[in-house]
Amino acid sequence: MRACRPFLIAPVLLATGPLEAADPLPWTADPGADVRAACEVPVLWRVDGIDPRFGLSEADAAGAVRAAAFLWESALGRVLLFRESDEGIPIRFEYDERQEETRVRQARIAEVDAEARSLEESAEALELLRSRLESRRSIHQARLTTYRDRLATLEETVEFWNARGGAPAEEVERLRQLEAEVDELRASANAAADEVNRLVDALNRETEAHNLRVDEANRRRAAIRDAYPVRVVQSGEYLESTRGIGPLTLSRDAEIRIYQFEDRDHLTLVVAHELGHALGLGHTGIEGTLMAAEGVGAAGMGPPDVTPGDVAVLRELCPEL
Repeated sequence: MRACRPFLIAPVLLATGPLEAADPLPWTADPGADVRAACEVPVLWRVDGIDPRFGLSEADAAGAVRAAAFLWESALGRVLLFRESDEGIPIRFEYDERQEETRVRQARIAEVDAEARSLEESAEALELLRSRLESRRSIHQARLTTYRDRLATLEETVEFWNARGGAPAEEVERLRQLEAEVDELRASANAAADEVNRLVDALNRETEAHNLRVDEANRRRAAIRDAYPVRVVQSGEYLESTRGIGPLTLSRDAEIRIYQFEDRDHLTLVVAHELGHALGLGHTGIEGTLMAAEGVGAAGMGPPDVTPGDVAVLRELCPEL
């Protein structure tokens, strides 16, 4: 007899860029058949083969299994539910189109994420440019006001002396100085106006370029969503076979296969689920539990956990644990 407990988990298209966030995707697992005899502890395990395309070292893989085992042991308050051994259940990492699709999708998402970070920097640069423009506008307005005031004073003074047939020599010199001051203020105000106009042109150009990049980033993100729609992906599997004569079991073989994971936390989740089957658990039917037939697996979701619902089912199955 051969029992198969597949663990299915859907890859999640992560939120990328500055606009939308993706919903987490469900994983599902088939009910399968009978699993390992319940409550036999410790469950021995060993890492037995990692396709190099995973980019995962044996030490990292074993670390993920230990982390998954710790989830169960800490939830139950008991150690040595699981133990690494050369005679243990082999845990094999088999690379196929599932992880390849994950790798390609994550690479494309990483590119869009990098562009999103660059766009954030671009938006900050635009804000600095806008602030500089507003500052220069204030300077220009102040210089223009000063120029107009001094020009009005000059015109009033000239009109005053013209009405009296001309200014005395000492007033003529003062008027010349005032006129030179007005000319200097006019030049300063014009220079400030030129700088404001240059900044306006630069801001318009940079804003247009930024908006084009935003449009392109959104187009690329939409293309990723179209290329990788929501679908169920089997991430891991617990397999068990027995040999016997009639009702007599002579030998029992088991293995765990890992096919796909998003990141280290997701890998721990997949392994912990399969270790639950190795303990003898089927699917709990309780939504949100580690051993549920449906759940969520995604990069960046954080460490998984064994829930009270998982513990309750295991306690009911194995009171001595």
